[in-house]
Amino acid sequence: MLAGRLAQATAAPTAVLSNRKIRNSLTHIDEQLAKALTKENTGWFIDVAISRRDEFTPLKSGTQIAFCRTYIASEDVILHLGNEISLRSLRQEANDVLMAIWQEPPHEPPLYCA
Repeated sequence: MLAGRLAQATAAPTAVLSNRKIRNSLTHIDEQLAKALTKENTGWFIDVAISRRDEFTPLKSGTQIAFCRTYIASEDVILHLGNEISLRSLRQEANDVLMAIWQEPPHEPPLYCA
């Protein structure tokens, strides 16, 4: 019975979970970040949550903005070293896998207190 459930779980669509580029950027963050931080003319947002992607603009012309583990609230995405992770899609994939393995209905994300 568990083998059948595992087969169902592997058949569930997992575009975000199976993206090797995203997994590697998260798993090997120390190496990836050390390399990324050497980029010239680049300002970084690291481990922050902001309302909009364009909320801040660089003061110096020609400077780019880059993101590492940055949550963009208006889009419900995490920007991480050139990758964009849709939390809505990731949540759906996780629910699909749980449903396939445990026959458990999807869960709503927790409500956040202000």
